[in-house]
Amino acid sequence: MKKVGCLLMMLALLMSGLVGTGAAELKNVRCEEEGFSTRVPAGTTAVYVKGTGFQVSIGKAGAIPYLILMRRPQPFSNPKNYLNNVFREHMEEQYGSKSRGMTTAKTMTIGGRELIGARYYYMVDSTRVCLLKLIEVRKDGDVEYTIKYVDGKDSAVMEAADAVVRYYTPDGSGSQAASGKTSGPSGTTSSSKTSASSGTVIRPRSVSGHVVNQQDGQYFVRITDADRIEKGGYFTAELYLQDEYPSEQMEKMKKGDRIEISGRTFTIQSSRKHQDGEVELFPQEDFDGYIVVRKAGASYYTATVNDWTPMTKVGQLKIMLPLPNSFAFVWLSGGEEDATVMDAYGFLKQIQNPDTLAWMTQYNTALQFVNGLPTVFIHSDYPEGPTEGTW
Repeated sequence: MKKVGCLLMMLALLMSGLVGTGAAELKNVRCEEEGFSTRVPAGTTAVYVKGTGFQVSIGKAGAIPYLILMRRPQPFSNPKNYLNNVFREHMEEQYGSKSRGMTTAKTMTIGGRELIGARYYYMVDSTRVCLLKLIEVRKDGDVEYTIKYVDGKDSAVMEAADAVVRYYTPDGSGSQAASGKTSGPSGTTSSSKTSASSGTVIRPRSVSGHVVNQQDGQYFVRITDADRIEKGGYFTAELYLQDEYPSEQMEKMKKGDRIEISGRTFTIQSSRKHQDGEVELFPQEDFDGYIVVRKAGASYYTATVNDWTPMTKVGQLKIMLPLPNSFAFVWLSGGEEDATVMDAYGFLKQIQNPDTLAWMTQYNTALQFVNGLPTVFIHSDYPEGPTEGTW
């Protein structure tokens, strides 16, 4: 059944890639939810998809090729950095070993306007797909375009993109964003100058007094004192837990509330619920990247910032050698299918290499205790976590 599903998906991609609009006449369309009008080739499907944006499909609705237009509630502070680093990391995380790289962000002319864009490639079975991400920086509010097509079959969707970009007109004759008003997920208009002190402050649950569970606990970990392995017979594991936000506060979160994330406090200007249940937050403060929150347990949410998850140190332990006979070190490189499993000797050799150890952080390394012993370490090449000076 799985093979049949994959074949059907590939067939749909190939068939939709053959559908073109030629030099079709244009029709006017309007998006009430995002507050703008534009034009699209006749014969295309143009609808607002909640959690996604205004989607223009060339063939079957929702099938490749298509383009998505989304008005950004907050301007990009550095579009090229977003495309070259933030969104690149998102694509690598989403597609793993199926990712096929990207082109560096550059200025492109589409619809008679200059946009900043980059192409990202990934595989769906044996089909190479291209995702073109475009950003138009505007005084009346930045616009983000996402264009997907089978690599080499872009003529129809790019013709549609030319029209959508060329005739894009926000409500209020282009004055909506300039007047300090933005359109939220429901399409309502409201002032962005909410007082920072008027809303609730949502903070992670306190981990003060946490007792480390050495019996069967699971922790994220940063390894230190690796230089003591030979002479001291130990290394140190700094233990971390992901920050948890109470459900009762997160589910009542509204514009003007503030949320504390990894030591920084952001004022929520607007939010957008995605189809997978994640909620993207758009802060009033200058921020280059994205913040999403998701329900991770019965009573709490976690946050993700540019693909790394904020967390708090709850303790540290000296891990005495030798490690247990059942010890295993699992290194994930590109996905679960590329896992390498090492024994204690291989693990110790890895962490004594300063270059390797520098990549092993609490954002990508975890420890599992079994029957009171540190038995399994798991490390993934992704994410790297925040780099110095970016948070």
